[in-house]
Amino acid sequence: MSSAPDSDACDYQGDRCYGASPPATVITYIMAGGGAHWWHYEVHFDTDGEQLEVYINDTNGKCLMRNKVLFFHDDDAEMLLLEDADFTDDHWVQLVYYA
Repeated sequence: MSSAPDSDACDYQGDRCYGASPPATVITYIMAGGGAHWWHYEVHFDTDGEQLEVYINDTNGKCLMRNKVLFFHDDDAEMLLLEDADFTDDHWVQLVYYA
């Protein structure tokens, strides 16, 4: 049988959290995996499912793609395109996340 440790005698480790960002979802889209040339998109969505930020992660690190969003092709949802947020095309649809 175990009992809770005495809080006065406990040596706590870790860092105190004083707040958190609003709930959001981060999705990683693997574009090339393994080997020396791996890379992927990391997309941060807000609670409404809209893209907040897009990063490219690769062997060189993580880079924010300012003012860019991801689009998918309406004939093939696995085809992604990184473009300016105001990009328009009849076949490319901006990614939205629906929880």
